[in-house]
Amino acid sequence: MAGRRHFGSVRKRESGRWQAAYFHEGKRHAAPTTFAHKADAQAFLSLIEADIKRGGWVDPRAGQSLFADYAADWLASRPDLRPRSVIVYRSLLACHLLPAFGHPPIAEVTPAQVGGWVGGR
Repeated sequence: MAGRRHFGSVRKRESGRWQAAYFHEGKRHAAPTTFAHKADAQAFLSLIEADIKRGGWVDPRAGQSLFADYAADWLASRPDLRPRSVIVYRSLLACHLLPAFGHPPIAEVTPAQVGGWVGGR
């Protein structure tokens, strides 16, 4: 089929705007916004494809999880830790990290907040 993209797809919405979507690591990802022009949607897909090829792609949904949930999942995924290390890490999380960063989504934590936390400890 002539004109078919080899990465991702672009479709025209009822609104007249263009939506870009692609599959990566078995999951469908849609662009965070729609585009006024088809060429803009195609350019978005080209940038994403380049990010994936050079290893710089980051799942756009990754920052939506809470730090507290991420920390709990990380700790549970570490069966190699010694029992004492688990106790220490849980204590550090409960006393220091979760009060500072536990509630907002990870994407909302700024470098300035982390720097302020490190400087104010």
